[in-house]
Amino acid sequence: MIRSQPWLVIGIIFFGGCGAVQPAVETRPSLATAVSDNRQYVATVTVVGEKYALLLDGDVILGLDAIPTELEFSPTNDALLVVVSGDLYRYDIPARQATRLYEGVLSAEFSPSGQDIDYVDI
Repeated sequence: MIRSQPWLVIGIIFFGGCGAVQPAVETRPSLATAVSDNRQYVATVTVVGEKYALLLDGDVILGLDAIPTELEFSPTNDALLVVVSGDLYRYDIPARQATRLYEGVLSAEFSPSGQDIDYVDI
């Protein structure tokens, strides 16, 4: 006859009933957000370690050293303007590619047609 040890049974019940340990993932709030006119896209900025990340619909599209001062979708919702640390970037949504356009920019916005970009120098 096999006798079980009471502490072994208690240990199995206690540790077996705890379930899987959840990973230590810290979710942080968005530091900046922009929503396209037709609500097709959402751009957010969040902290990742010592840096920042620009996300488009949850996918990281650009790593940043600072929080952007400007986030704006084009009227046609095919591009996103980002001003960060004085640099102006245009993110082409269909191509999924960012291009740095200008340095020394304080703010920027698309023209009503979406063809031109108006910006203010620092």
